[in-house]
Amino acid sequence: MGLGAWLAAQTESQRYDAEIDKFNARNSGAAIMHEEVVTLLEGYGVRRESAQGVIEDLMRDQELWLKVSTLVPDKARCIALAGD
Repeated sequence: MGLGAWLAAQTESQRYDAEIDKFNARNSGAAIMHEEVVTLLEGYGVRRESAQGVIEDLMRDQELWLKVSTLVPDKARCIALAGD
């Protein structure tokens, strides 16, 4: 019984650590994506200050933010397509 509880605790600890890592990766990726969307909007003539406000509004709706963030080209994919 002691070994089973210890294994359960170890598994739970590993799962918790994995969730924290995912959360941190997601948040650091959001900052990068935020800057890339600002750059994208600046390419359409939107001032940085205006873009910041628009992005903050978009980020409140996760589904809409996902749609907008997919407009930002994936650099690795662009490089791969350019090489073909």
